[in-house]
Amino acid sequence: MAGHAARRRRRGRHRPGRAVPRPDRDAAALLVQEHHHAAVREPRVRRRGSAARLHDRRVLLRRLRFLPVLHAVLDPAGRRRLGAHRGSAEVDPPAPVAGGGGARLRLHPRGPPHPRRAARPRLARRRSRRPQADADRVVSARVSVVIPAHDEGAVIARLLRALVAGDPEGRLEIVVGANGCTDDTAAVARAVDPRILVAETPRASKIAGLNAADELATVLPRIYVDADVSVSAETLLALGDELARPGGPLAAAPEFRVDTRGASWPVRAHYSIWELSDYRAPGLVGSGIYGLSAEGRSRFGAFPEIIADDRFVQQLFTPEERLTLPGRSFSVKAPRRMRNQIKRTVRIAIGNAQLAASGLVPEQAGAGGGGGPVALLKRVLRRPALWPAFPIYCYGYLRPRLEARSIIARGGVPEWNRDETTRA
Repeated sequence: MAGHAARRRRRGRHRPGRAVPRPDRDAAALLVQEHHHAAVREPRVRRRGSAARLHDRRVLLRRLRFLPVLHAVLDPAGRRRLGAHRGSAEVDPPAPVAGGGGARLRLHPRGPPHPRRAARPRLARRRSRRPQADADRVVSARVSVVIPAHDEGAVIARLLRALVAGDPEGRLEIVVGANGCTDDTAAVARAVDPRILVAETPRASKIAGLNAADELATVLPRIYVDADVSVSAETLLALGDELARPGGPLAAAPEFRVDTRGASWPVRAHYSIWELSDYRAPGLVGSGIYGLSAEGRSRFGAFPEIIADDRFVQQLFTPEERLTLPGRSFSVKAPRRMRNQIKRTVRIAIGNAQLAASGLVPEQAGAGGGGGPVALLKRVLRRPALWPAFPIYCYGYLRPRLEARSIIARGGVPEWNRDETTRA
């Protein structure tokens, strides 16, 4: 028994040659000493079976946790890495330990890292760089989008959300020209995204909204978009790139589509013939979206006080200077009922007549060269399935023009005649 007790005392005693810490490795020596003291203070109990296996596993895990920390202390580069990943760049100085002699080395308040977890910070660091890089990257707008809006609170959010969601980098400068609004159009536009600029004017006029937003916009090319159209940010960016291309068009627009879902049969019949008309000829920009290059925008100053702003812009350019962008399109909802279609077309006809009488642009510049009504009739005759729709189209084409002539002859002022059925 005496010999056994002596061996236990010798086993717990420090060997002078190995316990003396060197000056350049004080931290490592303290760490080793603490680890050794912990092992000595552990009670020596004979364990059998599962208890012995659990004890051996715990000792092994403790040693595996200890080795990476010791390596980090001995290697200055490793110590810096450990501090960077664990929240501390340096090893804390030794501090007295309550209830025992000596000093305790504090590497991290949570203790040494697991060997598998020690390899994870590098991956985490790489992942954390990507969002930071995206946040630091400044992408300047490369095209301005001007949206005149009068009481469009019910529909403008749909367009703005689509543009913002499709352009997270902010390449579109979006400016809303709220004119004479009696609803929450301006508030709705601002609430969609902080980057959306809103120019407000008290006068209810599309031209006033265009000019107010134009003054606030800073980027060319510039694209003018009606608030009730459906278009993607990708289409507007492609249109802007085409307008900015050296030698590119001065005026351009995506292909125009009419969404007749939900419309009555007469309205659908009308647009089935309209699809074959000269209005669908390439180069006839307008009717919801048109874009201008820097040179194209320099053709005029402020928008004049007219109804047909899109036709005014179209006739400033020859057919060779205009382009309908292939493979890109936007859509406008058709009126649900034929009487709404007639009212809207009356205002369009009055606007075209007003522009022709103003002398602001040469009339011949707007010629589409498609052959007129005779060419349209020939196209319909080759399609017997469209014959029942042709009388409907003729009615929708002729009646608004006759009403427009009557209003102009009386010297009357046309009503706005906006179709509210598409804004429900």
